[in-house]
Amino acid sequence: MAIIDLDRGLILDANEAAIAFYGYAPEELAGLPISTVAMLTEDVLEARIAAVRATRQSIRFRREPHRLKSGEVRVMDAMHAVLPIEGRTIVHSVYHDVTELAAAEQRRDLLATAVEQAVESVVITDVAGVIEYVNPAFERTYGYARAEAVGQRANLLRSGAHDDAFFGRLWATIASGGRWAGDIVNRRRDGTLYTEEATITPVYSAEGRLDHYVVVTRDVTQERADRDAGDRLAAAVDAAADAVYAVALDGTVTAWNAAGGRIFGWEEDEVVGRSIFEVAAPEEHDSIRDWLRRASAGETLGPADVPMRARDGSLHTMSVVAAPVRSRAGTITGVSTVARDVTAERALAAEREVLERQLAQAQKMEAIGRLTGGIAHDFNNLLTAIRGYASLAATRQPDEDLDLVIAAADRAADLTRRLLAFSRATPLSRAVVDLYEVLRDGFKLVSRLVPERIHLQLDAASGCRVEADPMELEQIVLNLVVNAVEATPGAGEIRVATTRSPAAGAAVLTVVDTGCGMDEATLARIFEPFFTTKGEVSGTGLGLATVHGIVERLGGHIDVRSSPGRGTTFVVTLPATDAALTPPLVAIAADVRGSGHVLLVEDDPLLLGLAARMLRSAGYAVSTAAGPAEALEHDLDGIDVIVTDVIMPAMSGPEMVARLGSTRPVVYVSGYAPDLLVDVASQAAAVLVEKPYTRETLVAAVCAALAPSAGSS
Repeated sequence: MAIIDLDRGLILDANEAAIAFYGYAPEELAGLPISTVAMLTEDVLEARIAAVRATRQSIRFRREPHRLKSGEVRVMDAMHAVLPIEGRTIVHSVYHDVTELAAAEQRRDLLATAVEQAVESVVITDVAGVIEYVNPAFERTYGYARAEAVGQRANLLRSGAHDDAFFGRLWATIASGGRWAGDIVNRRRDGTLYTEEATITPVYSAEGRLDHYVVVTRDVTQERADRDAGDRLAAAVDAAADAVYAVALDGTVTAWNAAGGRIFGWEEDEVVGRSIFEVAAPEEHDSIRDWLRRASAGETLGPADVPMRARDGSLHTMSVVAAPVRSRAGTITGVSTVARDVTAERALAAEREVLERQLAQAQKMEAIGRLTGGIAHDFNNLLTAIRGYASLAATRQPDEDLDLVIAAADRAADLTRRLLAFSRATPLSRAVVDLYEVLRDGFKLVSRLVPERIHLQLDAASGCRVEADPMELEQIVLNLVVNAVEATPGAGEIRVATTRSPAAGAAVLTVVDTGCGMDEATLARIFEPFFTTKGEVSGTGLGLATVHGIVERLGGHIDVRSSPGRGTTFVVTLPATDAALTPPLVAIAADVRGSGHVLLVEDDPLLLGLAARMLRSAGYAVSTAAGPAEALEHDLDGIDVIVTDVIMPAMSGPEMVARLGSTRPVVYVSGYAPDLLVDVASQAAAVLVEKPYTRETLVAAVCAALAPSAGSS
């Protein structure tokens, strides 16, 4: 139980049970931000705080992940009630630990989902054989809807292919608590017959009483037909490409073809007459006994993939089919086996599956990039208008609500930039930067990703200048640190350092961890796209591949040193430069007055009016054109600078400027246009402003364009 101040997001007090549960001392828990305990995203946390504020009664939230001081995560149910304190939003919160219950529910839901989505038919009956449940695969296979099947006896599927004695043995097995498995010929609703591989398993209640049966079936009609045809052919062809051999019921090898010699390394004269247990590897003996027993009872086995070891110790994946060998009188005298080496085939299938997953992932990333890029331009136009007009209104009459609108617009703009960066849709914007300054500015974000059990140290030296996109440099460090965290399951240390190598003309970034390290096989593949050691759930295999691609684009190289149990060192070497640092746009104060005549070209009426007001408020004379066609008819005499949108109907901004034939400086404004921005960045007298922009940003860009040394920015 805790008392929480929602206005400040702080825990004010907690009872002894909460103190003991979360592991904090009373003085630590009092004043602790609720976000330290509740592991919720900022959006979810804000939404829940808003819901609590809005209610006048108790409100309940289920399944919140909470982090204890020890780092352990527990799942909690929460009940919040707003206390009647004037002028403040204070809530009384009661938390219940439901970690085990949530895990049990998750397992139950997973099991139910697996049964519903299984390709095999699943039927549950009571002890009398009355159907209580069928899954969707049953409906597809048999043609009966669930509502039609439930309540019917399972014998509605009988085909007449089996006599009463067959079903008598089946029922005797399962009624005594045994598991029955075998082939059954059944009849679909449309009357067609088919063979299915069935397993019937008894289910006991908590009291130990047999009260249900679970039937799992798979259509093997074609599979069985193919197998029988293959068995007959293999028994007749001694020189088959597959290994074909026969074994008496006592295990003595009675036949062995040439393919068996090629695959297993045992020639016919070495094997025939000896026990199969002298030839087979010890780990295979139990399975051999099993199929000998089953085949002697008349059962035909396979096909099934079986690992089998050759004479030289090499392991082969064999697709095996075994059938009873009968005398003329019909007596079973042994077992005939056909074993096909499918080692390469199975490896190829596994590789194909991996490639298909990789292709699907790549297509997904491409789709995300296209979608994000497609909406970014229009979205940024809207954000520019929202933020700009709100700022102008706030300038005339300060208002808290307007400040919130501006803040929300800034957050939306930041979200758009993050989406573009994630999808790799953001065009390169290279600048001469100090590697130390980039690391220093981005280290707060990086440090949030490192748990307290790991000590993160920054040992960066200034003066390491490189020409790069700062966002890409941050991405390099972020991915390398995340990789180091994943490789350090316990306590450890991660050190990030930069040095300058004057002799090599290079800036060197080093990331060292004390984690589990890597073997040679892993080291050889770490930069392959989609290769991951973290499993499909938690790893995409794109982090280090992204780092490698960025480093190559920057003309550098990356080296890795690692061994199991000794940690890993990544060394990124980038070309250094002695060029001056790219200066940021100078911040323009709200009351700065400028001078000059601006031709403003913008097809969006909202943004045209907004930008004109911003520039005029800074002292500029502004002539407006509602698109390229109108701008081409404008007299450029007296115009000092052109400010134009990049993407406009019928003609782009750069194309319009080229047709104007003007040498005047240009300020390009863009919501997102990667192909055109490459051309813009190459123009010497061009300044680029990204939407959504502020009055200060736009005025700063015009100032930079009119400055004698104006260049691409």
